[in-house]
Amino acid sequence: MRQLTTSFITLAMMILGTSGMKADIIISAESDTTVKVASVKSITFDGDFKTGNLVVNFTDGSNTKTPIADIKQITLKSEKADETTIADIAAAPTVAVSKDMLFITADGGRASVYDTAGRQLNSVKLDKGTTTLSLSALPDGVYIVNINGHSIKLNKR
Repeated sequence: MRQLTTSFITLAMMILGTSGMKADIIISAESDTTVKVASVKSITFDGDFKTGNLVVNFTDGSNTKTPIADIKQITLKSEKADETTIADIAAAPTVAVSKDMLFITADGGRASVYDTAGRQLNSVKLDKGTTTLSLSALPDGVYIVNINGHSIKLNKR
């Protein structure tokens, strides 16, 4: 479930960051929930992955919660593609952050860390499986981590 959930977050962040894409997020649980991507402010979790909820926060300030244990499938449906389900994107890299460490799970490739001016600060070759990247030498701030063409914003505090 953790792999599935992390992959979903990565894909949802990419879609949310893509302007002009018309898409829906369909959460299959006890009763299916469909939300328009354009109305989503953020996707978060409360609690842990076993007992918590997937929380979709909307731009109007409201939210919807679905217990993670009840989720059978999460589907992203857009006008630019037929249907993409989480099972179809299992090869996407996943990232976890703990204090000054970045844990990247991928099938190989490269991860690079950039500052907001675009300067590359660190780069590491990724092996198949999980690679650990230390962020302890970096001062607090905002960074961009590019993993095999997938970029995420990292706010180190």
